[in-house]
Amino acid sequence: MGIPQFFRWLQKRYPNIISDRPQLPIDNLYLDLNGLVHPCFHPPERTILNEDQVFQEMFILMDKVIKAVNPQKLVYIAVDGCAPRAKLQQQRKRRFISAYEKQQKIIDLKKDLGEEALKEYLDNSMDQNCITPGTEFMVKLKKALVYYTSTRYTVNFILDDWSTPGEGEHKIMSFIRSQRSKPDYSVKTSHCIYGLDADLIMLALSSHEPNFFIFRDYINFDKQQTLCKYCAQLLNNKSQAQDVIAHIAGNCPNFKHLGQPPIANSHKFFSVNIYTFRQYLFQEFNCPANFERILDDFVFLCFLAGNDFLPHISCLKIDDGGIIRLIQVYNQSVLPTKRFITDSGFVDYQIFAVFIFELSKAENTILRKLWNEKRRYKTIMVDKKIRELSMQIEKLQLENAPQEEIDRLFVKRHKMIENPDISQEMQDYNIKFETQKLDENDTQKILLQYISVQSDVYKPDFKEKYYNRNIKNVKDACHSFLRGMSWVCHYYARGCNDWEWCYEFDFAPLVEDLIIHIKTYKHEPFNLASQPLLPYQQLLAVLPPASVQLLPAAYRNLMLDPNSPLRPFYPNRIVCDASHAHALWAAEICMPPVDIGKIISESEKCTPNLKEFEIDANKFRDPVIILMKKNEFLDTSIANLEQNQTNFFNQSCAQSYSGYYKKEAFEVVQNTFLVYRNNFKAISDFYCQKNDSGDSFYSFQPEKPVFNSKVRLSFSNCKVSPGFQLSKCYLPDSLTTGFNLSSWQSSLQKRQRDDDSIWRVQ
Repeated sequence: MGIPQFFRWLQKRYPNIISDRPQLPIDNLYLDLNGLVHPCFHPPERTILNEDQVFQEMFILMDKVIKAVNPQKLVYIAVDGCAPRAKLQQQRKRRFISAYEKQQKIIDLKKDLGEEALKEYLDNSMDQNCITPGTEFMVKLKKALVYYTSTRYTVNFILDDWSTPGEGEHKIMSFIRSQRSKPDYSVKTSHCIYGLDADLIMLALSSHEPNFFIFRDYINFDKQQTLCKYCAQLLNNKSQAQDVIAHIAGNCPNFKHLGQPPIANSHKFFSVNIYTFRQYLFQEFNCPANFERILDDFVFLCFLAGNDFLPHISCLKIDDGGIIRLIQVYNQSVLPTKRFITDSGFVDYQIFAVFIFELSKAENTILRKLWNEKRRYKTIMVDKKIRELSMQIEKLQLENAPQEEIDRLFVKRHKMIENPDISQEMQDYNIKFETQKLDENDTQKILLQYISVQSDVYKPDFKEKYYNRNIKNVKDACHSFLRGMSWVCHYYARGCNDWEWCYEFDFAPLVEDLIIHIKTYKHEPFNLASQPLLPYQQLLAVLPPASVQLLPAAYRNLMLDPNSPLRPFYPNRIVCDASHAHALWAAEICMPPVDIGKIISESEKCTPNLKEFEIDANKFRDPVIILMKKNEFLDTSIANLEQNQTNFFNQSCAQSYSGYYKKEAFEVVQNTFLVYRNNFKAISDFYCQKNDSGDSFYSFQPEKPVFNSKVRLSFSNCKVSPGFQLSKCYLPDSLTTGFNLSSWQSSLQKRQRDDDSIWRVQ
């Protein structure tokens, strides 16, 4: 998910960074596979009947992406594995909401279409929460991907599936960092990541690689245009041309087959040129010296506007110029100091305090502006709803409808007129919440209560209302938020340094309080020895009881038994705070965090009852690399070693991929392939032991992965020169033509007017 609305802002502010496909040949394509699985699992206007259909549609979509990018050397497939605890709370909220939405759909189907339609839906629907590490669906997905990679012959494949801990995009960046740290790494290497998360942009910037692209699904922000679901052609809705009418009507001239088209047919792609984006940022900061350091600061500050691990600062909304505010405040406060907020994944809190202090001066003005805009938006929407209700009443009166139905709409309209600050939609939800009875032990149902506490930023009690509702201990929240910014900074620059840390508040503190408590904040080291949760433990931490069937049978009572120590972690009444949201879907889900210690201890009691295949699925493994025996990129040394050894280390990445190799076998893979488990780390990352003479030697233990190695920290940008700082850096002309300096300068006055408007209160 990443940074909400960031892509939309990017496309509007810097349109030249967008193109149909990468502007130069791509060496390595990286697929963040979760972004491919979800659209194949629940496509719009279609029902997927079984897992085989999901895999078939996914293969077609993967083929389309690979064909469009045309990688020359490698396709790296990364699937989300067990995530750091900082991410689990967000995953948990999403899965509870998914269960609630499915429950509401069942209720609506039964009410509107009857029992038969409901039975058909239940027979054909799958629980989308199964896209979580450790489920039976993910085990089958892994086998399907091994089959897929073994039937494509043109490039090497690396399959980094869910059995390797970490989020997909961060596994990709860890691989890139590990390869780039080798002396023979070529700066000419071009990278392209396919994925839907906006934070891929931040990861690409933080890599400091010269040839980097993001490839993703086209986002249509123009309401007058639509995509043909049969051929992905962009159409003008108002056009009267016969071919356009045919597309919109479903008679696509480019799709001659009977039946439904593949889901991939409705996907149009575009590419984001990171090099061009860097050039625009260079102009925004107007500081040629130490631009790479400024870039790291920019990535860090963007996390204040949103990320997957911390709530965004209230005064920073991207659709209201939040990123431009960050840039302007940085230029005014930090640049004159000639120092930087971040240094290779670490935060200098003295300089961060300078930035926070400058931002705090404008916080009240920004909040007032946002509040006025929200109030105007609500007024417009309420007026629109009242007009719609009036038209419905007139229509029912003309049709001589029953008086009870007319009276119901009259009452609804009257309530909206009397109380315009609270939408009728929210009232309807809360009526359901209050009237629907739930048994204490009925864990399968979920009810949502929407609240919206309106607090005027002009009034002196604004802060009191904000904190009474959201945060009880302001100092603890500020210190936790500051520690969280340090964790996020390290996570994006170097990787996860603490699997157990998380921010335990639903909202961020106000900036004016951050500047007070940053003075008393003392940073403590993170727990480098921490370990990720096992797959089944993560399932217990994120799944709602409605998805209990996704757990192994041995674990289910931990969720369903009223006397289970874990039972309080699965509430069936949830609060959604819409105070800072313009729509219900944007409301903040407020749920108590789970006790990870309890989940680990209780799950370990049930582990002896697991079946053999379940025990196997509950283990961590290294990524799988599949190489053709006749592949030109296979090093001779590897070819020789594999004949005599099952385990070996390859230090070179000139032709193949450096790392520790362990020979592997899959029945589905044909004899033309070599298959290895590969741990992509430097040899010094593995456990170092001493022999009887006291000499050090390295003991390779792939069955015991190293998740946090201090030596690994040397693979940071401060130790490895970014490609842009090397004289042999390769930048073809096709890559440098996207940015037009004269066009940027000619639009300076308009841009300044737009940027100034984000500070004005209307």
